[in-house]
Amino acid sequence: AEPEPEPEPDDTEKQPEENPDDEKSENSLSSKIYKIENEYIMNISYKTTKETLLNNVETSLEQKVLNKDGEEISNNDIIKTGMKLVLSDNTEYILIIRGDTNCDGNVTLTDLSKLVLHYNEMKGFELTGNALKAADLNIDGNISLVDLSQLIVLYNSI
Repeated sequence: AEPEPEPEPDDTEKQPEENPDDEKSENSLSSKIYKIENEYIMNISYKTTKETLLNNVETSLEQKVLNKDGEEISNNDIIKTGMKLVLSDNTEYILIIRGDTNCDGNVTLTDLSKLVLHYNEMKGFELTGNALKAADLNIDGNISLVDLSQLIVLYNSI
């Protein structure tokens, strides 16, 4: 009697079960330029337009950019720290402009002053939230002289 052939391996068992929480996976959005971490998109240059932002993120989902009032902005509008990129699966990302500590989309002497005051721990001038993220120019989680020097170089290049 001939031996019975080995059964074909069943690959379906090796597939992980679909988890409904995976719908909002980090794989739904990627970028070669921007750093996408948790609900933030960071490392966006000042004076970036909506059109430029959308050209530099990759996703199969529909996207819209909303201002702080929740209104969609047009393609030529400048991205400001605190605006949101919303995907068609309702995932939201807060947009962070490098050095834009006052959330106006530009890098000015005001932004530099805010970072200096924060770095020097001046009471009443502590940066928080999105402004604090914008002050972290090298995206290492700390506000240091490196961030201050990078902002000075950026400001001087304008």
